[in-house]
Amino acid sequence: MARPPRRAPRAPLLPPRPARTARAHPRRVRKRNPPPPAGNPSRALLEALLCGGAMNLAALVITHNSAGCLAACLESCLRFADQFPSGILVIDNASTDASRSIARQFPQVRLIANEDNRGFAGAVNQGFRALPDADAVLILNPDVELLSPPAALAEALLASPGAGAAGGLLFGPGGQP
Repeated sequence: MARPPRRAPRAPLLPPRPARTARAHPRRVRKRNPPPPAGNPSRALLEALLCGGAMNLAALVITHNSAGCLAACLESCLRFADQFPSGILVIDNASTDASRSIARQFPQVRLIANEDNRGFAGAVNQGFRALPDADAVLILNPDVELLSPPAALAEALLASPGAGAAGGLLFGPGGQP
C-alpha cells in the first residue's frame, strides 16, 4: 500500500524573526570573541620554561574504581618523579573499591578523595584548582603507564607550531599500538 505524497505546509510554522543590527541596539552589541593576542603566549611561555629548564609540571590521575590498574600507573609516574616538580595528584571520584588505599600506599602522591562522583571533567577542573603552581598538567587515566619521560610531550608541542596539546602513543595490553 503506497503512502500519499507529503504536502508542503501552506504557511511557515513560526514567523521569521527580524534581523538585528548593530545600529538598532548599540548598547547590546558586544564582542563575543575578542581578537586573538599577537603571537601565541602559551607557546612563548612553554618555550621560556623549557629553555630555562624550570617548567613546573604536574601529573593528574582521575580515578573511579580503578584498583586493578592504579598502582602500575602511579609507579610509572614515580619513575619520572623528578619531572613533576608540582607533584603527582590523584582525584578519586567516590570509589567503592580499594583505589583510595592503593593511592595512600604512595607517600609521594597526594590524594583528594571525593565523596561523590564529579565525573571526569569535574575532577580535572578540581585538579587544576588544586595545582595552582603548575605551568602544565599531564592528565592521565589510571590505566595508563608512562614509558618515556613526559618532557618529550612538551618537546613535541614545540616542534609543531600549530599544536595546542600533545598526547602520547597508546599501546594495548599486548604491546600493539
